[in-house]
Amino acid sequence: MKLSRFILVCILVLGLATISLAQTADAVIQRAINAMGGQAAFDNLNSMSLTISGTMMETMEMSMKMWVVKPGKVRMDTNMMGIDIIQATDGTDYWMSSGGQVTDMPEMQKQALSMNKDMMTGGGLSNLDAMGITTEYLGKESAGGVEADVVKFTYQNSTSGKWYFSTADGLPFMARMEIGQGEMEMRIAEYKTFGPLKMATQFQMDTPQGAVIMKIDDVQINQPIDATLFTRPQ
Repeated sequence: MKLSRFILVCILVLGLATISLAQTADAVIQRAINAMGGQAAFDNLNSMSLTISGTMMETMEMSMKMWVVKPGKVRMDTNMMGIDIIQATDGTDYWMSSGGQVTDMPEMQKQALSMNKDMMTGGGLSNLDAMGITTEYLGKESAGGVEADVVKFTYQNSTSGKWYFSTADGLPFMARMEIGQGEMEMRIAEYKTFGPLKMATQFQMDTPQGAVIMKIDDVQINQPIDATLFTRPQ
């Protein structure tokens, strides 16, 4: 898997992770928001920073650090295979750095980073229309021995995926989506509570190129974040 594609997959997975017996997509999604702390808790979220570690294809270690500040500041630092990549925006200027070379961010990564910011700070699932995401309730299905409500998500680039929400507690625990070179299956292994929020903290993604394992090691909520982190270097 190319590094840029891997980072895009991580962005989508991280953002969707911070996203029954109901029979509509809206009801399933609302139940998930409530299970993760409720919309009011996300409305009161002004900033968030995350420290992430993981492995790709069992041997390649990676690490990520992410900062999000409302209304529009996002930065993601990734290190994998000895390569450091920064993707950031101050809300208007989207830029990235690889090997110390600063360039404009490609449109696809710009859209993914913006989507991730909206999902992380907006309850994950409460502003889907504004992000150009449509949903469709597909019914109930047993997945990995867990009874689930299945919702199809279709994104702006026409990529689609099925998300599985536990009928027991309402939380999403698995997703299957097309990533251009086949299907990716992502499973959430653990949730933890940080202040008023419940967040997914362990993921395994099985891709045609091999397994990717990610773990959120630390989350800081509403702590001061240096604004210069989001400014393009001169």
